[in-house]
Amino acid sequence: MSYECIMQQYEKDYNKDILFKSTNHGIHKDDMIMKLDDKDASIYASQGQQRSIVLAIKIGLLELIKKEIGEYPVLLLDDVLSELDDIRKTKLLNLIQGKVQTFLTSTNIDGIHHLVIDDAKKIEIENGCVKGEYYGRNRKSST
Repeated sequence: MSYECIMQQYEKDYNKDILFKSTNHGIHKDDMIMKLDDKDASIYASQGQQRSIVLAIKIGLLELIKKEIGEYPVLLLDDVLSELDDIRKTKLLNLIQGKVQTFLTSTNIDGIHHLVIDDAKKIEIENGCVKGEYYGRNRKSST
């Protein structure tokens, strides 16, 4: 799709986008079909396998950006650990350990034993309010 076609689409939908407070066209709306052994991963792969495919792409993008600008971007991981088995969790955390500044959200980190988690600054949020902040394994609240 050419630049002119994209701009025409944005101009056509401008008022609708303002009304719905969301852009209805763009790369964020494009779907990618992931395949595993030539089969659609959304149908045949487990949740863990699907998440691993997406994470592999993210890690690849991290390395590409590092190669282009000389440093890693900030990595945002929203509740990925809950969908991974222990082996995949460990591999992911090993990949980012000491390399990439990461914001990782999770509903529960109990039972996850890794330096990335153990040494991280943790912020607990409950009912939309900061309940406490602590470093490492120390659960003493600073708020």
